[in-house]
Order: sequence, then C-alpha cells, then structure tokens
Amino acid sequence: MTDQVNPTDFEFWDDYQHVKREVLMLRDTEKRLLGVQARYNAWRDYDEDFVAVMDKDGRFLDVNPRGLALLGLSEKEIIEKKAEEVFPYHKKAGTISGQAVSAIRSNSEVPFTWEAPQKNGPTRLFRAKAAPIARRTGKPIQAVVIARDLTNWMSIRSEVEALQKTMTGLLELIDAKIKEP
Repeated sequence: MTDQVNPTDFEFWDDYQHVKREVLMLRDTEKRLLGVQARYNAWRDYDEDFVAVMDKDGRFLDVNPRGLALLGLSEKEIIEKKAEEVFPYHKKAGTISGQAVSAIRSNSEVPFTWEAPQKNGPTRLFRAKAAPIARRTGKPIQAVVIARDLTNWMSIRSEVEALQKTMTGLLELIDAKIKEP
C-alpha cells in the first residue's frame, strides 16, 4: 500500500469535486462582497450628507468623512460611542442614538430632526432618517442614518424673513408718506 492518491479512486474524486465546489462558491461570494463593498464606499463617501451606521445600542460604527467634517470630529472621537457620550453637554444631540435604536426595534424608517453641536462651532440642525439594516432573515441588526445639514438653509431663511420684515416696514413708511398732504 502506498501513500499516493489514486486519481481513479471514486472516494478521492468525490472529495475533489466537493472541494472544487466550495472554492468556486468562495470565489463567487468574494466577488459579490467586493461589489457590495464598492457600492457601500461610493454611497458612504457621498459628499453632501452626514451618513452613519449605528448598532442596536445606538453606538456609531461608521461615519462618513463629510459627517466627521460637519461635526468637527475624528473617527476616534465618535466610533463605538453613543451620541450622549460624544456630546455629553448637549441634551438634544442624543436624539440620533435613540432614533437609530427605534428604527432597529420597529424595523421601519424613522424620520427626525437632530441638533448636533460642532466640536468648535455652533449647533448644526439636521433633517434625518434612520433606517434598519437587516440580515437575510429579516431581523434588523443595525441602522443607517442619513442626515441633511439644514444649518445654512435655516440661516438663509432667517435672512429672507428679516429682509421681508424690512421691506414690509419700508412699504408701510412709503404708504404713510404718500398719504400725507
């Protein structure tokens, strides 16, 4: 008896076919995973909005570069922490953690408004939505939060309102001057 494998041995052939199928499945899975990762990275690095992935306890697992820039934070200051830990001095900042947990528990999207202070700046106002991320079984395990910064829009809106008041006052003054004899 020798230690060499006989390629005509059926048991060997069955093992070979099984291993070959497993390798092909792993290659296919790897290709699909790389595709998903590329789509996630493109979406994550979208330059307009704050994008975060949060766990079932409301901790930040990932935040896109734009989100970090909006808040003036580094990844080290936010990853694996709840919003209450990141912004302990700001009561409304914790809203994001609570809404992410609500989205996971209800397995549905949760729209909300979020006020978040910048590290070295004023509080920013966001219109946000938390949506569950589920396993194939349908059980939600994480949430993605996408938030649009409304701070500039709100300042422009208040400037327009101030201009409207000024114009109204000017028109009333002009009206009064015209009516004078």
